[in-house]
Amino acid sequence: MTELLYLQNPNLFEIEAKILNIIETENGTAIILDKTIFYVQGGGQPSDTGFITTTTNSFEVTKVIYNLDGEVYHLGHFTNGDFKIGDLAVLKVNQSKRQLHSKIHSAGHLIDLAIKNLGLDWLPIKGFHYPEGSYVEYSAARQIDNLEHLKIQIQSQFDKSVAQKIPIIITFDNNQLCKAYHLER
Repeated sequence: MTELLYLQNPNLFEIEAKILNIIETENGTAIILDKTIFYVQGGGQPSDTGFITTTTNSFEVTKVIYNLDGEVYHLGHFTNGDFKIGDLAVLKVNQSKRQLHSKIHSAGHLIDLAIKNLGLDWLPIKGFHYPEGSYVEYSAARQIDNLEHLKIQIQSQFDKSVAQKIPIIITFDNNQLCKAYHLER
């Protein structure tokens, strides 16, 4: 199993890791490592992108996913040469893209906080935290009257939270799945 270092420190953008396997899949070449700083796609947020390099070879990571067995696949293509199992390689995450995705994901949680602060009994059912059309979808128990006024109230609550610069606390369960993502007061 690949150790997910980004769970311990989301500000790691470059490390060295060992190549455990190289697999050809229907989605392209997959590199499996002993550890990674690449965020795996999930929770409505896209994966990280970047590069895995050795002294002479380079692999562009275009997507990172879990396969059906729970292994982390760094999908992409070689831009120069290839790797051998056991090689040590440098992982470099596209830092600006990671930070953008993180901000968009956090904004989704701020929307949820605004809705809770307004006392709405909406249930979040889906989040899409991609730069191309982000949203959070809710299920409401009753009909919404005066939706335009409610949008203004939600925006106002959202803006208040942003202005407070509330620290974000992320905790994980033993399976390294996000157990709680909350805003501390």
